[in-house]
Amino acid sequence: MSDDNTLITTRAEFQTALRQALAEAAAAGSRELWLCDTDFAEWPLGEREVVEHLSQWAASSRRLTLVAAT
Repeated sequence: MSDDNTLITTRAEFQTALRQALAEAAAAGSRELWLCDTDFAEWPLGEREVVEHLSQWAASSRRLTLVAAT
């Protein structure tokens, strides 16, 4: 990812940062991911790029935890 101190102020910046974080998690082979939000409505979880990164990440015994209110 880019600078860890970057302030995210728009939906587009959030979605870009999320895509980058998931790509980094897939490349690094992170063992566990936690995604937390009220409803995930603003998350691009259905986008091809995001699904591909999650699929790459999940290739080995990994753990994904989603926490949502609805």
